[in-house]
Amino acid sequence: MINLYNQTKSKEPNFKRLPLFKILYKQIGSGRQSGFIYVATHEKASDAEAARKNNEPEALSVEEIISQVSQAGARFFQSNESEEIDTVPDLLNYLENRNDYLGIYWSRAAVNTISSMYFANWHELSDRLKTGRIFSKNKEGGVIIPDAVELAGIFEIIDNEPPADWKTPGIFFKEGLTKSLDASNEENRAENIIRAERHKIINSAAKPSVALLKMIFLDIGTHVECFFKQENGVLNLEEYSSDQAKTRIKSWLDTSIKVCQMLKYFLVRESKAKGSPMDATLGNALGIILMDREHGFDRNWFDWYDAVRNFVTKKPQDGVKANKLKLNFSNSTLAA
Repeated sequence: MINLYNQTKSKEPNFKRLPLFKILYKQIGSGRQSGFIYVATHEKASDAEAARKNNEPEALSVEEIISQVSQAGARFFQSNESEEIDTVPDLLNYLENRNDYLGIYWSRAAVNTISSMYFANWHELSDRLKTGRIFSKNKEGGVIIPDAVELAGIFEIIDNEPPADWKTPGIFFKEGLTKSLDASNEENRAENIIRAERHKIINSAAKPSVALLKMIFLDIGTHVECFFKQENGVLNLEEYSSDQAKTRIKSWLDTSIKVCQMLKYFLVRESKAKGSPMDATLGNALGIILMDREHGFDRNWFDWYDAVRNFVTKKPQDGVKANKLKLNFSNSTLAA
């Protein structure tokens, strides 16, 4: 009708062409693709395979995603002893054994996260970083953290004349990092082992920057260890819909996401780095570990996590809603 109107009225004076209606994605279930890149449609691999054979090429199962996560963990979460640095253990070893940290950056978000997790008095330390021109000052006299902060600059400031008792809990690093918890339950006992290890790291470190990096690497390694400890329990699940299965799957996937989130501390855009040229070895390794298309892993950890989470938390009525058509008229209520 719009086309007919435009054709018949086109020769009239002051004619204004009517535009076509916008596609009613929100009003009508018209089959628009989900906003998620990776969408799980079935529980079992056999069901997804049958759907793909039945002209549903995008069908994907939770079982298949779990298998992909397991394969990726085996590939990236343990050393493969190759010359290329492309696994988490090899990357951490590379960073820990550097002579300096020129060209190694943390993002602004990473600085905020690390400061809240590890430092006892971030306000005092950030003032020192502002005085040392690692951070800048805003109009109110507060601190502006750059988009990318070079570790060499941060470490120079925090290692310069630290308090004589900086190794004492609560002085430089947060007391909660090393303070023992009530060991009456298994979860606290496991946490106490990690806290005792942090205590050893701080006591044996020659300077605060060394202790900080080693604690970060310890936490990454702990998540990797938990990933492998929980893996068999998830792979041996016969179903994924029970509350127990969902809890087990989520806990396992959480460990992989935590590893990736901590690795992303070091992931910054090259255009944001204002100091030394970015370390190419680090950038290459992060690209491979976090999203490796060249080795057959065509999605990243966060896509997998979202796909499984969205499927196992889906309510029974969600599928029914997707097939309904909703029309919006000028009166939004029946009474009107």
